[in-house]
Amino acid sequence: MLLERFQQGFDTAFGTPDARGVIRSEAAHFQVEEQLGFEPSGEGEHCFLLIQKTGENTESVARKLARFAGVPARDVSYSGLKDRNAVTTQWFGVHLPKRDVFAWSEINEQNLQVLQQTWHRKKLRRGVHQSNRFKITIAELSGQSDELSHRLERIKASGVPNYFGEQRFGFGGQNLVHAEDLLLQNKKVKQRHLKSMYLSSARSLLFNSVLSERVKQGSWIKR
Repeated sequence: MLLERFQQGFDTAFGTPDARGVIRSEAAHFQVEEQLGFEPSGEGEHCFLLIQKTGENTESVARKLARFAGVPARDVSYSGLKDRNAVTTQWFGVHLPKRDVFAWSEINEQNLQVLQQTWHRKKLRRGVHQSNRFKITIAELSGQSDELSHRLERIKASGVPNYFGEQRFGFGGQNLVHAEDLLLQNKKVKQRHLKSMYLSSARSLLFNSVLSERVKQGSWIKR
């Protein structure tokens, strides 16, 4: 049921696109920079690390930090999940009550760089960051340039429906299959992060479905 709804797709605000192109043909073509929205205090027992990663998902980096610091995975926090097939910059928090000092640069590698280190009094909680800044390169672009410019001007004026993207639903929407098993068949999921991910996929599908209906009705723009 959930997968079928996902496969139906969602309504577009400005009709069928007149241009075609390819995104994410390489990681550098999709860049995300997390905007924390506040300055860490420089004090406290939570070590905040600003990390740039390429081709790595957020949870794998969190596990790597936990192993390096010798702390449980639950003591590593982050505000939001970032794309894997991309170059992303985001904050991580490591709870270190004794304010242990680590040479965090030792974990640097080709796909991971620690850019900044500081301290903060509070744990870095989910959804606390202010926004994300994107830089997207479209390769193999084709279409009428005049029409494309006109559409971009409309988007600039009105914005776009902020649907959750395909990555939220897993490869081929398989997260929704697991979500349906969890919600309707009462199947158990032992790993907490997987259970959270499946439930998040279901909530995201609900959000997309409501937004799609508003797009269809022409009421999606808040005036």
